[in-house]
Amino acid sequence: MIVVLDASAAMAIVFERPPGQRMQEAADQAEHIVVPGIYVPESANALWKHVRFGDLDLAQATESFATALGLPDEYVDDRKLAAAALALACSKARPVYDMLYVVLAQRTSATLLTLDSRLRELAVSCGVSVL
Repeated sequence: MIVVLDASAAMAIVFERPPGQRMQEAADQAEHIVVPGIYVPESANALWKHVRFGDLDLAQATESFATALGLPDEYVDDRKLAAAALALACSKARPVYDMLYVVLAQRTSATLLTLDSRLRELAVSCGVSVL
């Protein structure tokens, strides 16, 4: 099984939260984990929020970021996905950011790992398998 990992699922894995255990199990079973390039700034931004609100210090955030960056096997350049993501975003009235994950999952026949309920619903409506 190929999986596309989004930043919400990655953060759950990194912080070992209860939903993260399910995501970690799916990642462990995956043959290949792929992410769009936007995964990097989205993961960093999630960690920045934790630092900003006092949940982590910079050293902890940096360590968590390194862990998150080590989860995927492959990073796909967003430029390869952007035109299709833009078209899908316009047709579904949803942000291009989300569509990068959906398009990547479509192109790789992958299961999307996400904890984002809106992204989950969107992906399913586009014929993408979601866990």
